[in-house]
Amino acid sequence: MKTIFLSHPFRETFPSYGQPDTSIEVEAVKSISCGDSCHTYTFKMNNHWGTHIDSPNHFYSDGKKLTDYDASFWEFDKAQIIDVDVSKRLVLEKDDFVGKVAKDTDILFVRSGYTEKRCEACYATENPGIHSEVGFYLRKNFPGLRVIAMDFISISSRTNREEGRKSHQAFLNPNGHGDPILIAEDVKISKNIQKISKVTILPLMIEQIDSAPCTIIGKVAFND
Repeated sequence: MKTIFLSHPFRETFPSYGQPDTSIEVEAVKSISCGDSCHTYTFKMNNHWGTHIDSPNHFYSDGKKLTDYDASFWEFDKAQIIDVDVSKRLVLEKDDFVGKVAKDTDILFVRSGYTEKRCEACYATENPGIHSEVGFYLRKNFPGLRVIAMDFISISSRTNREEGRKSHQAFLNPNGHGDPILIAEDVKISKNIQKISKVTILPLMIEQIDSAPCTIIGKVAFND
């Protein structure tokens, strides 16, 4: 087993929902080349850029924000990967999940192969998504599942944004059946990973916001 990052680093340009080439506004406050004693920067970015996690507050004013969860919430030891086929339909349905998810799974990684397309425009503009019925199904049948993580830009497919809003609501509604399942988007799940065991998610902890970029670390086994 090897410990690796399951999140993408921010680079000069990167994809965001509907935008293949997004960039962070970075400004040097101090620079050694200008005679300062150290480097210091300010940066401005959207809280739904890069690998990030949506909390219930993203769609519900009375829903929890990331800072409302205990530190232990972000540790997982029953991780599971399921592989899905998005070649025929971009919006995954309940049938793509039935019979594949273990009862004790606490974080579910959905691998479509889109990680390999992150440098292509389609990653941001023609991404897969997950139907709202999947949220209802998982919340009803897997009470220990706390996070669903996917190797595409959003749970909301650009091909059906209205259904994407319903899907966010199905997973995040604080008054729905069982606890909300948080949504990790734009996650790095390469095709040569065979198994993920322990996982830690480290969101950027800012009290005022609904969701945030995060670093995800996992202990994985690779295919031979």
